[in-house]
Parts: sequence; structure tokens; C-alpha cells
Amino acid sequence: METPYLTHITSDDFKYVYEPAEDSFLLLDALEADLPKLRSDRPAICTEIGSGSGVIITAVAKALPETACFAIDLNPRACDVTERTATKNGANLNVVNMNLLNGFRSNVIDVLIFNPPYVVTPDEEIDSYKSPKDNPFNDNIIKSWAGGTDGRFIMDRVFDAMDSILSANGAAYILVIEENKPKEIIANMKTKGFCGSIIAERRIRGEHLYVIRFQRISQTLDL
Repeated sequence: METPYLTHITSDDFKYVYEPAEDSFLLLDALEADLPKLRSDRPAICTEIGSGSGVIITAVAKALPETACFAIDLNPRACDVTERTATKNGANLNVVNMNLLNGFRSNVIDVLIFNPPYVVTPDEEIDSYKSPKDNPFNDNIIKSWAGGTDGRFIMDRVFDAMDSILSANGAAYILVIEENKPKEIIANMKTKGFCGSIIAERRIRGEHLYVIRFQRISQTLDL
């Protein structure tokens, strides 16, 4: 899977949009390792929550040209950068300015990708940043990493909705860190009918990163 060109993104863009880092590239590596499975499953719809620069969903869209790929982000600046990344790399991508998955019908997503805001912060810190009137994008860069209690304020909302998000044979690829308590996440998701497997991990300075793949337990029993 090719890493997209990002030479079109300026330093000014990265004041407002999350810059690809080790977490982004670990998620890319995990998706690349799973590419044979993804291709054999022939997903109809793939969606990334919080596309940021567009580096991940653009790579996936190039690798799965027959899949309808959607990039959604609450930050309009990120949507603009993602569109530019897709254009720069010749990827067919649908970009939507939207909060989480509110605009999708139930159980239509075959592949869900999410690198959530996972840094442990006070819950109230997430909504405490107000943008100056002349800069409506200022607080969005903070929302891209501030994760609240256990860093799971946002990701838990996705976990709670997973049953209505994924299609019958769908898979979700979620990046977390040690402080998010990945073993607890996997145990909690089992009670919701999902099997979670750590498919990639990497230690970097100050963080231990994991990528967890979730599938319905009923689906794994059929394999």
C-alpha cells in the first residue's frame, strides 16, 4: 500500500490539522498487513472517522479502488486538506464535514478506520477551548488529540455504537494507546458481541501504540 504524497500540505495547514505521526503510520502498516483479507472481503463501503490530512483513507482508497471510500471530519479545514490529498494522489474519495457517523444509515459500513483523540485529559478540557471569531479552526487541532478520562471520551461513543455502525461482516480498525486500557476495551467489546484482536503495536518515546481489529463474534465463529 503506497504512502500518499503530502508535499501539497503547508506548515500553515498543520496549525489546524493533525500532522501524520507514528500513530498514523502504525495504522497504515496494520491496514497494509491486512490488505489481502480486505481485498478478499471486497468491502462496498470504507469510512475513516477524523481523516485529518487524509493520509490513511487516501492510501486505502488507492489500494481498494472498487470500494466507496468516505472521509469524515468535524474540522472543515481537515476536510479541505483531505480533498487535496486525494486529488494529489489520484484517489477517488468522498469527503464529508460531519460529526462521527451521524449521517450514515445503520449497518452499511464494511470497514471502519479510526485514529481517535486518545490523549488522557480532563473531560471538560475537550470543549473548553473557544476559537477566536477570526479563526474558526483554532480549537479543532486540540480536539484531534484531547481524549478526556482514560483518553476514551470520544472513542467510547464509537464503541457503544459499533453494533449499529458495522455491516454484518464488517471490521473496525481502531488505534489506541496503553493509557486507554486496550485489554479493558477488548473485554468490554466482547460483551457487546465483538471480538477484538491486537494486530499491530509499537513503542515510541512516551507512548505504547496498538491497533485493534474488531469483528462480530458471530462472524469469527463462521470462519
